[in-house]
Amino acid sequence: METDQDDPQPAELRRNFFSLAAHYICLRTAWIFKTESVIMPAFLDIIAGQGWVRGCLPVLNRVAQSIPPLLLADSIRRKPLKRKFVFTTTFLMAIPFLILAIIWGVMDGKNFTGFAALFLFLYTIFFVFSGLQQSGIATLQGKLVPVTKRGRLMGVAGVIGSIMAVGCALAFMGKWLELPNGGYHLIFGFTGVGFLISSFAIAGANERPDIAEESSRPKTNVFKRAWSLFLKDHAFRKVAIVSMLLMSTQLLFPHYQALANVRFSDFDKRHLMIWVVCQNVGVGVVSVFSGWVADKFGNRLAIRFATVFTTLVPILALAMSAGPYKSSSISFSAVFVGIAWVPVSMRLFTNYILEISDSENHPFYVGSLKVCFAVPFILSPFVGVMVDLTGFDGVFIGIAALSLFGLIGTFRMVEPRQG
Repeated sequence: METDQDDPQPAELRRNFFSLAAHYICLRTAWIFKTESVIMPAFLDIIAGQGWVRGCLPVLNRVAQSIPPLLLADSIRRKPLKRKFVFTTTFLMAIPFLILAIIWGVMDGKNFTGFAALFLFLYTIFFVFSGLQQSGIATLQGKLVPVTKRGRLMGVAGVIGSIMAVGCALAFMGKWLELPNGGYHLIFGFTGVGFLISSFAIAGANERPDIAEESSRPKTNVFKRAWSLFLKDHAFRKVAIVSMLLMSTQLLFPHYQALANVRFSDFDKRHLMIWVVCQNVGVGVVSVFSGWVADKFGNRLAIRFATVFTTLVPILALAMSAGPYKSSSISFSAVFVGIAWVPVSMRLFTNYILEISDSENHPFYVGSLKVCFAVPFILSPFVGVMVDLTGFDGVFIGIAALSLFGLIGTFRMVEPRQG
């Protein structure tokens, strides 16, 4: 693929930087109202309740985000303007949440037969569009933002996005959660509208069209190509293994709020808002630190920091919820600050992949990485069943051990900036 975006002017760089930052900020502000570790499992507990159903969330989330981007990687690569693709997919992300908002509002918080299945279906559709959006925005960022500015973009978007997201959560979420029906029609409505605004924010980017030839690669070979990439590209294989081990910690996301609900007598649904705020403040702080480390020393070191803290989070959750160090559900907010390292690490992995691949293959490399993200999630329902049968302790310690192996694996990853 050829492009004339290789020598942009300073004014063009600034415009694209701020356009991408505005897109990320609006996306973050909307996302706080559907946080995977708090809001979504709490809502599913209302309409379903079983641990294995809660355990379906991570696997549906990750598989839906991973397979479509890989299948459409060649199509994304050949699009002259990636900005249009990002606009469309972000716009479509709003639809499932607007539908949920209408249903919950019309039913006035009354559950009905089949609603859990409908919720999981819409949840899956949302993440199909979300995965495509993430692949598109990563490709667009690789095209428009120089490698030494991507960490700064992550930091700026993380800080401002956290401030806006936390401000909106403090202003609205607590009041809405106290409504008789839980206020989820307003929460989901806010999320949907936020995604709509985010889709229009990307329109300000100044992207020059790519000139691409039609691909001769058969679409049916996409998984074979991904497997071949894993086997033959040593740099990709090393980061893929680390990412799979680190992403296993996301299997615990739906269970943190359940752990607090079971073990803290002072648990109150208003604490959901506090945890969401703490997690998003954590994302802002971690984004700045990780972005600075990534720009100055490389994404490999930033990923290493992420694996250290991610390994400690499940142990911290157990220590704070039982035994001599048991605290309160308010103090348990520290766990959600630690969780912030996981979404930031996903951005770091993506930026790392952009460095070890050429621009023409960015969509395929990113799509293949997302499939690797999804591999641990095959075990997600099993983790939910194990929590129901054996409790939280053994499951949390096992996941922490996997993250520790991921930390060891970071010392085998190559540093692209050292050639």
